[in-house]
Amino acid sequence: MKTIIKNQLNTNKTERYDTCCFCGAKMLPEESHNPYPVKPYSFFTTEVVEGRCCSMCNQSIVLPARKEKLRRGEF
Repeated sequence: MKTIIKNQLNTNKTERYDTCCFCGAKMLPEESHNPYPVKPYSFFTTEVVEGRCCSMCNQSIVLPARKEKLRRGEF
């Protein structure tokens, strides 16, 4: 996971952006998703670990994999 610190104009506020483990898209940590069962996961979005994904990859990659595992009774 890459962390990018962005300083907003005319403020002292900084925001941390994480990178999707599938497509590399930038996302705020609170907008990230657990990519299990496709990749290892983190329960906490504030942990510095690889393995958080964006909403698009969550819907197109992770959720179908979870549904397939449920269908097979592997969850």
